[in-house]
Amino acid sequence: MLTDRQEEILDFIRCHQQDHTVPPSTRAIQKHFGFASQNAAMSHLRALAAKNAVQQFGDGSWGLKVSEIQGLFDLPIYGA
Repeated sequence: MLTDRQEEILDFIRCHQQDHTVPPSTRAIQKHFGFASQNAAMSHLRALAAKNAVQQFGDGSWGLKVSEIQGLFDLPIYGA
């Protein structure tokens, strides 16, 4: 079960990823939520990862798990 703040951060990640096709940086999360340091954003991301809500990618960025991304983007399908 996620805390209210974790839900807010997850919703921000979801919206950012939908609008920009890439997950937000930790600095963007820090700025959006008014955290004093980037470490606060990292702590929340680690907690979300422990609850299997987000994952860290090979390039170091954090984003939604594949199961969360499905349905986020509209993809036109052509053909039969």
